[in-house]
Parts: sequence; structure tokens; C-alpha cells
Amino acid sequence: MKNESNESQDVHFLLAELAALRTDLEIEKKVTNRLKNQAINNNDEIACLRIEFDALRSQLTEKSQNNSIRPFEDELLSLRADLEILRCESSAGTTEATSPSEHEMNADDRAKIEEVIHMNELLRRVLQGERIYAEQMHTKLHSLRKKVGPLLAKVDTMQGNLDEIKALFLAHDAPIELIMDFVRMFHGWWVDRYNSRQAGRNDQTGDKGKSKASQGGRNLTQTGIS
Repeated sequence: MKNESNESQDVHFLLAELAALRTDLEIEKKVTNRLKNQAINNNDEIACLRIEFDALRSQLTEKSQNNSIRPFEDELLSLRADLEILRCESSAGTTEATSPSEHEMNADDRAKIEEVIHMNELLRRVLQGERIYAEQMHTKLHSLRKKVGPLLAKVDTMQGNLDEIKALFLAHDAPIELIMDFVRMFHGWWVDRYNSRQAGRNDQTGDKGKSKASQGGRNLTQTGIS
């Protein structure tokens, strides 16, 4: 009986240990699934940010190619040179004796000077707008880099966690299978032993009953003879 109680305690202990291992395995599976889902969401967000980042970069490159500042600067220098020439001619014309034809030429010069000044102002505004647009695009790219950087670091961290959890699963799979095989073998051995003992007890009980019955018959026979 003591051996049977010890065996029963061992079985209960092994079953409890197996249940605890299964619980830990389920918890680790849930954590892994949650991390996988979070990693998938982060990957989707990173993909969207990368698409937006590439679109902004291509847009900035296209704008910089289409609206190059160099031609505007060259044209501005040319207009300034023309303006200086016109100013020199105008100042020279005012020092000389004026005639009706010279008055008309001075008016034409003033119109040209005003046109050059107007074009200069337009070019200045265009260049200023291009600089502002380029600064805005660089600011957007910088903000996107700030967003993408932490997400990439988070993805790397999650990948490390997933690798660690996979390593734990691989380390736990073999012991769990061995424990389950041991429990199955021990349970089968214990059941066979229990059944054999029960069969032995039943045989002993039957033999005792037969011996008592035969002894009672002998006593009755002896009593009748006497």
C-alpha cells in the first residue's frame, strides 16, 4: 500500500509538472503571437513611411531638376549688367545738352530700367520661393527620418525577442516530448502493475473461499459420522 501511495504521488507530481509546462508553453505562444502581430503592424507602418519617403525624395529631385537655380542666377546677372549699362547711359545723357530725340531716348531707357527692375524682383521672388520649398522638403524628409529610425530600431528589437523566443521553444520542445513519453510509459506500467495485483488478489480471495468451503464440508462429514 505504501508503494502504491508513493507511485500515486509520483504520478500526480509528474502530471502537475506537465500541466505547468503546458501552461508556460501556452503563455509563451501567446506572447509570441502578440509580438508577431505587433511586428507585422510595425512593418506595414514602416512600408508606408518608406513609400512616402521615396515619393518625397523623388518629388524633391524632380523639382530640383526642373527648377534649377543656376539659370535664374545667370539671367539675374545678365539683367543686372544690362541695368548698369542703362544707368551709365542715362547718367551720361543727363550731363549732355538735351534735344527732343534725347528726351525720347531717356524715356525709353527709363522704361527698360523699370522692366529690368521688375524682372529682377520677379526672379528674386522665384528664387526665394524655391529656397523656401527646398527647406520645407528637407524638413519633411528630416521628420520622416526621425519617425522611421525608432521604428526600425523597434523592429530590430522585436526580431531579437522573436529569435530568443524561438530558441526557448526549440530548447523546450525536446524535454516536453521526453516528459510526455515518460509519463505515458509510467502510466502504462503503473496500470499494468495495478491490474496484475488486482488479479492476484482476486485469485487469492477465490482460493481462500474454496479452502474454507472444503474445510466446512469435511467438518460436516466428520460430525455425521460421529
